[in-house]
Amino acid sequence: IVVGAAPACPVGSTQYTIEISTPTGFLPLPSSQIPPQPGILDPTVCVEDAIPGGVCNLHTENVPAPIASPSPYYLDFLIGAGDPGVVYNHIPLDPVLSPSSSGLTITKTAGAATARIGDTINYTITINNSLTGPYTGVNVSDTLPKGTLYAPGSATIAGSPSEPTVEGRILTFTDLTIPGSGSLEINLSARFGQQISDTELVNIAYAFDSLGNQLTNVARAIVRVEIDPVFACSTIVGRVFDDLNSNGYPDDGEPGLPGVRLATVKGLLITTDEHGRFSIPCAELPDVDTGSNFILKLDDRTLPTGYRVTSENPRTVRVTAGKMTTMNFGAAISRVVRIDLSGTAFKTDSEEPSSALDRGIDQLVRSLETEPSVLRLSYYDRGEGKELADQRLAEVEKLVRQRLKRSRIGVDLWIEKRIVQR
Repeated sequence: IVVGAAPACPVGSTQYTIEISTPTGFLPLPSSQIPPQPGILDPTVCVEDAIPGGVCNLHTENVPAPIASPSPYYLDFLIGAGDPGVVYNHIPLDPVLSPSSSGLTITKTAGAATARIGDTINYTITINNSLTGPYTGVNVSDTLPKGTLYAPGSATIAGSPSEPTVEGRILTFTDLTIPGSGSLEINLSARFGQQISDTELVNIAYAFDSLGNQLTNVARAIVRVEIDPVFACSTIVGRVFDDLNSNGYPDDGEPGLPGVRLATVKGLLITTDEHGRFSIPCAELPDVDTGSNFILKLDDRTLPTGYRVTSENPRTVRVTAGKMTTMNFGAAISRVVRIDLSGTAFKTDSEEPSSALDRGIDQLVRSLETEPSVLRLSYYDRGEGKELADQRLAEVEKLVRQRLKRSRIGVDLWIEKRIVQR
C-alpha cells in the first residue's frame, strides 16, 4: 500500500482489507482451520509484535509456523502515512479435500433470490446421510459473505435452538449426528449490512470431522443484491448560472441559463430547465468504503451566443453512497472582437507579420486588457494554402497571448480561429 498514491489510498488512517482470488483447489478466505485474528490491526500499536522495534512483525520468520502452533495473522488493517510496515503476515488457505466415502452430502439454500441492504435472509443447510447407520462427530463450517452479519439467536438444528461458534464471518456447528438414511437441517439468518459492495453474495458451507478432514462437497447459496437508491446511490444536483461578475461562483441574484447541455463520462446527456437547474438521480454507485470520483462536463456549444464558461469544466467531485452532491457551472457573456486577416498582413511566403500588423497587435492587446473577450481571428485564403494559413493564424495567436501576458493584467481571453477560402 502506498498511501497518497491514489484516491483509494488516502494519506489519513484508512481501513484496508486483504482479499485473495482463491486458486483452484482451495476454499475462500478466511481459513476455518486457522482463523485470522479478530478486529483490525493498527501497526502503530502492533500488539502481536514478534520482534519489537521497527516494523510490525507478526512472526519471526518469513515462512509460516507449523500448523500445530500457527502464528497470528490479520485480514483488516488501519494504515496511514508514516505508519510502520507489517511483515510476516502469513495467510493460510484451506485446501478442498475430496470427500471420502462418508456417504454425506450437503446443500445450502437461501430464503430469497434477491435482497436489499438492511434485509434479513434465512438460510437452510441440509446434511444428507446415504448410509444406513448414523454418522456422529460431524462439524459444519458456514462462511457468510463479506458485509453480512449473523443474526444472534436465529440458528436452529432440527428445529431446536442451537447457537454456533462465531468467528468473524465463519459460523461453526459442532458434534452433530446425522441419522442413517436421513438428513439433518440447520436454519439460520443473516443481515445484509451497509458495507456490502458486491452485487452477488455467495455463502458457502461444508462438513468436516474432528481432525479437519472434509466430509462433504462445498455447498453454495447465492443472493443477488438489489440496488437501493437511498443507501447505495449518489445523486447530483446543480445549476448553470449567468455569472454576472465572472467570479465562477453562484451569487445571489444571478439567474440560471436554460437549455444548456451537460454530459457524463458514460454518455448520459442532461439539459437544464427554464431556471438553469438539472439533476441526475443515482448518478454513481460509489465504493461504500472510500467513495468514487464523478465527472461532469458542460457542452459550451449549447450556451447562449457570446457566453463562455467561467467555472471549472469539466468538474470532478468525490461522491459518497447515499448522499447528494451539488455541481454548479458558471457562464458569462463576453465581448467579441473580430479580426480579419489576409496575405497582405504578412511578409511574402512567411508567417511573420508585417510591421503594420505588428503595430495593430499592440493596439489590439491594449483593447483586450480592459475586459474578458472572445477574439475571433479569420484568415481569408487567396491561394496561399491551408498549411501557411494555419501557421499565420498560430503566429498571431502566439503574439497576442505573449503581449497580453507581458501586460500582467489577468483578464480571460478565448481565441477562435477559422480559415475562409476565397
